[in-house]
Amino acid sequence: MQNRYYNYIVLFGIFVISLSNFFIVMEDDTTTNHKVSQKLSRSRFYHNSKTNQKKALKKGRVVVDDSRKEEAVVVVDERKKYRRHDGVAVVTKSQGPKDLNRLKQMLCLFTQAYNKEVWYDIIIFTTEPWPDTFFGVTLLQELVYPATLTIVPEMTNTTMTLRDVLQTMTRQEAQTLADRCNESSVQDLSWSSECTEEGYKHKTTLSYGWQAEFRSYRLWKHSALTKYKYMLWMDSDAFPTKPWDADPVDYAIQNNLVLFFDNFPMGQTRNKLLKKKMMMAYDKAICGIELTEDGKLKPVLSTHQYGKCELFLIRLVHGFLHITNLDFYRSQSKFFQILTETTPFSRQWDDQIAVTVPAAIMAPQLAWSMREHGFNLSIYHHGDRDGRIQEPFYPKGYRSWFKGIGGRQPPGGAMWKDANDTCYEMITRGG
Repeated sequence: MQNRYYNYIVLFGIFVISLSNFFIVMEDDTTTNHKVSQKLSRSRFYHNSKTNQKKALKKGRVVVDDSRKEEAVVVVDERKKYRRHDGVAVVTKSQGPKDLNRLKQMLCLFTQAYNKEVWYDIIIFTTEPWPDTFFGVTLLQELVYPATLTIVPEMTNTTMTLRDVLQTMTRQEAQTLADRCNESSVQDLSWSSECTEEGYKHKTTLSYGWQAEFRSYRLWKHSALTKYKYMLWMDSDAFPTKPWDADPVDYAIQNNLVLFFDNFPMGQTRNKLLKKKMMMAYDKAICGIELTEDGKLKPVLSTHQYGKCELFLIRLVHGFLHITNLDFYRSQSKFFQILTETTPFSRQWDDQIAVTVPAAIMAPQLAWSMREHGFNLSIYHHGDRDGRIQEPFYPKGYRSWFKGIGGRQPPGGAMWKDANDTCYEMITRGG
C-alpha cells in the first residue's frame, strides 16, 4: 500500500515537471514564431513589392502612392535609406531620336540602380526634335514609369533648326564660324561639320560644340528647369553597374551643397583667357583648383602682389555625373555669359568649366567629392569606373562586361539580378 502511494507521488511529480516544461517550450516557440513571422513578413513584402514593381515596369503600368514609398524605407538595408525631395530633376541630353537605344539602356539601368526608390522627374534635352508620333517617346516614358519623363527641345522654338540658329548670328560671327569649320559659307555647315578654335588643339563637330555651349550657358536658365532646385546630371552614356547603396541626392541636400561630383580631376585648362573672364565676372581670379584630403574643392590663390599666377592650371570636375544646386548656378549667369559670348559653338569653354569655376571661387566649402564622402556609385563611363582612368573595367565595353561576351569572366549583369531581369535585352551599347 505504501509503495502504491509512493508510485502515485512519483508519477504526479513527473506530470508536474512535464507540464511545466511544456509551457516553457510553448512560450519559447511563441516568441520564436513571432520573430520568424516578422522576418517572413518583411521578406515577403520586400520580395513582392520589388518583384511586382519590376514586372509592372516592363509593362509600363506601375502605380506607387506616397505611403507605399514611405513603407519601403523601413524594409531596406540600414545603409540604403532613400528620401525623396521635392524640386529635384534628373537631367541628360541627346542629339535626337537616333540616341534612343542608348537612352533606353541608360534609363533602365538608372531606374534599377536608384530612381525606383525615389521616382524623380526625368528631363531629356534634345538638339533635334522628336516627332510626337515617334514610338520611342512612349517607350521611354513607359520604361521609367511612374517617374515623369519629358523630352525638351534645347531651342526656345521647338521647330528651330541649325540653320535658324546660324541666321541669328551677325555676318562677322557667321563668317568666323565658317572659317573655323573650313567652309566658304555657313550655308555649307551641318551638325557633323568639324571645326577648330583658337586656344584649343582638337577639332570638334558643331553638334559637340553646341552641347558644350548649351550645358555651360543655356541650360541654367532654361524654362524646363524653373520649378526645380536640384539637378542630378547624368550623361546618356553613363551606365550604372550596381544598385546605389546610399542616396547621393539626399546627402547633397542635407548638407546644403552647391556641387556634389563623382570624379575630379578630369581635364584641365591652361588658357589664361579664362583668368581674364574670371576677373570680368568676379573681380578676382584663381590660379588653380585642388581637392582637399576631406574631399572639398580648394582654390589656389595667387601670392603675388598683383595677382600674378606662378602656375595657371585649372583642373576640372568631370561632367558626366554631378548634383548641382540650381539656385546657386542660376546666380552665376554673368560668368556663364562672359565664358561663352565671344566664341559660339565653342568646345573649350564647356560645361566642366561652368560647373567647376563658380563653385571653386564662390563656395568651395560646399563643393564635395562623392568618393571622399563614402559614395562609390561604380558608374561605367568610357570603359572606366566612375570615369576614373585608373579604374578600368574589363572587358572594355559595357555590353561585353554586362553579358560576359568573350568568356574571360562571368557576366557582370548576373551579379545584379534586377537589372539582369529587366534590362538585359536593352543592353546594346558599349559606353
